[in-house]
Amino acid sequence: MDIKVNYVGITRRAIAYVIDHFIIRGILLIFFCFIKMTFDHVKSELLIICIYVCLFFLISVVFEVFMIRRLNYTPGQFLCLIRIKDANTLKNVTLVQAIIRYVSFEAIRSSIFITSRFPVKYASEWWFQSLSILSIMVIILIFISAMLDRRKQFFHDKIAGTVAINYKPSS
Repeated sequence: MDIKVNYVGITRRAIAYVIDHFIIRGILLIFFCFIKMTFDHVKSELLIICIYVCLFFLISVVFEVFMIRRLNYTPGQFLCLIRIKDANTLKNVTLVQAIIRYVSFEAIRSSIFITSRFPVKYASEWWFQSLSILSIMVIILIFISAMLDRRKQFFHDKIAGTVAINYKPSS
């Protein structure tokens, strides 16, 4: 039995990511308001920042890993009709695959973010410009490789052995 699979392109995946990002930020805003009210008497901004960062990480992990593992999509992917499946079997991803997918995506995203935002006061201007150019080149290479790939996989999909497929609800 030969199954025709439509893989999802960059545009819909980017839109889904933006939707998910706003959802996570909205949840964090609610938690942050609660933290500010609860710890208002605490004068340490560092403590509040640490709590915020830990909450961001925890909510992101639960949001991404749990939803991909249980439902095969995040809310943004649901709205964009995207499902995440195992690349070889097109079955639901395993917990290990969901974790690897999340960690590899965050590692790639964080390294690009850190190198592009590296404070100028800690490095020479030449070094800062080189890091910025390197970050832009890496982003371009990631998108080009996804566009040229027949299954339209990004690096984190390749590492985890997953694909993003077009979901058409049965009528």
